[in-house]
Amino acid sequence: IECTPFDTNRNGTLAGEAAGFVILASEEFIKINNIKPLAQIIGYGNTLDGYKITAPDPEGTSMTNAIKKAILDSGLKPSQIDYINAHGTGTRHNDQLELECIEKALGKAAKKIPISSTKDRHGHAIAAAGIQELCLLLEIMKHSTIPSNLKLKNPCFKDFNLVRETYKKKITYALSNNFAFGGINTVLAIKNECI
Repeated sequence: IECTPFDTNRNGTLAGEAAGFVILASEEFIKINNIKPLAQIIGYGNTLDGYKITAPDPEGTSMTNAIKKAILDSGLKPSQIDYINAHGTGTRHNDQLELECIEKALGKAAKKIPISSTKDRHGHAIAAAGIQELCLLLEIMKHSTIPSNLKLKNPCFKDFNLVRETYKKKITYALSNNFAFGGINTVLAIKNECI
């Protein structure tokens, strides 16, 4: 199997392994200790649909609501988002549904925002996927780089900004989507503090 998120010929994900950690600190702790953080979690959305252990609700209601909640909690307008690190598993159902949910949650702005998945490189780390991809997103933001969908040839939706070539761009605000087994959906809104 070759993992090809968002491609019309996608046929499944790859299993991966990962571990990672992020140190969360309060604003007070950061001030007292004169620390310069990499980023700030400015919003999150968390939902549970419990539709099926290995598949999301086909309507995507919980996925959409997780994105909406992260945006609402962050106070951002959809047009302020510079990049979406998609869950993008490369499976037939997940990728299309994720794009539909992004559009439902963000409206017209959704199709302008660069979107990519890095699972075509490292696979799906299951329970560690969220922390792995948050760590990757922090590096992506730190180095002002929008990563491509590595093996994307024929996008499943041509009107989305599904990144084909890696390029440099300042990322002030980004979303990290994680839609897990059992319908546990978490979206983080991140502000870059390295700028």
